[in-house]
Amino acid sequence: MTAIGVVTLDGFAIIIGCLLLYSNKHMHYDDNRLKKVFTYMIVFNIISLFTHAIYYAKYFQLHPALKLIDDIILIVSFYVVELLFAEYVLTSLPEVNKRNAFMRSLIGISTIVSIVVWILQAVNILDVNDRLFFYVGQIPGWIITVEIIYLIISNWRELGKRNSIYLLLYLVIPMIGMLLRNITNITGLQHASTTLSLLLVHLIINTEQSRQLQEEKHENEVNKRRIMLTQIKPHFIYNSLNTIYYLCEKDPKEAQNAIAEFSDYLRGNLDSLTKDELIPFRKELEHIHHYLYLEQLRYSDDLNVKMDIQYKEFCVPALSIQLLVENAIKHGIGHKNGGGTITISTREEKDYCIVTVSDDGIGFDPNHIITEGDDRSHIGLISMRSRIQNAGGSVQIDSKIGKGTSITVRMPKTAQAE
Repeated sequence: MTAIGVVTLDGFAIIIGCLLLYSNKHMHYDDNRLKKVFTYMIVFNIISLFTHAIYYAKYFQLHPALKLIDDIILIVSFYVVELLFAEYVLTSLPEVNKRNAFMRSLIGISTIVSIVVWILQAVNILDVNDRLFFYVGQIPGWIITVEIIYLIISNWRELGKRNSIYLLLYLVIPMIGMLLRNITNITGLQHASTTLSLLLVHLIINTEQSRQLQEEKHENEVNKRRIMLTQIKPHFIYNSLNTIYYLCEKDPKEAQNAIAEFSDYLRGNLDSLTKDELIPFRKELEHIHHYLYLEQLRYSDDLNVKMDIQYKEFCVPALSIQLLVENAIKHGIGHKNGGGTITISTREEKDYCIVTVSDDGIGFDPNHIITEGDDRSHIGLISMRSRIQNAGGSVQIDSKIGKGTSITVRMPKTAQAE
């Protein structure tokens, strides 16, 4: 291939590299370290391509010092890309054990040796026939490739079958490029093949993200249906209507108040079915008051409620705290002889707002409520926890059988209603 052909190939690869860099900047990674390493891989590959292209410029050919500097930058950038790929593999692992740490050091040493050998040849310290060195000098590079292949295969289970295949595919194209370079003596193929591998990895990452987004979308739809099930409570509706029916004869005025509260409660539940965003805690508290009013009509003196609301200026997922109050009554107080007390409290910390719903009911084993089950309350609690975690919060459950239950929700102050 002529010099013009090599420069054209490098130039085309540089354009692809720049597009990759721009696209990668706007991609979402679950681990930002992977994004950082992959960005560096693209940058050093572009440097490698650029220095390889300008190597053929007449100005560099006439100035040995510039040509030497260009050679050194080309050598360093080329091998740094390999080193960064090894780091990309290691970053993809859940943890780096002693074996992987050893492989990281071994690959690092191999990379340094390769760089030093090629630089010594470039400055003519290694007096070796150019044609012979063209083949022999590639041995360290092949050793690094074999080391990385071993790193991937030895961590096949930790990386997962799909990711392991993707990572091995990244190595295949540069290996083909190196073989073609030996056959055709066209050095540009090796650098361009690395760009092609980066493009392949980028497309794979993008495809994986699309797949994950589809899975998350499906999971969100499932969660919405679960939430709808937990919000449609026929037993509570029947019990409330029976209570109102009884009050119509005994205390018509109280029955009117109960109907108004029941109407507000239903409105709040139905409104929440169409909302995914957070709502102000003040609004959630109003809904809780409607719910507690109806439940106290039913339980009378068996249900005591204490409020310790020290802070209200924060947001929560709709009906999340109301669900905790409902569970406290249904599974705690409702099953205790003589009833009991529910306490709802809030307080402010530096970065979080804390809501605690506690009761002195019968309690339960928290491990049984964490796992998924058929009970709607269990499903509702799981969905509620998921929504709070998605908003940056957390849920802590403390319960002892026969002693009662306390559930604490921590919501970040930065969580805002939309």
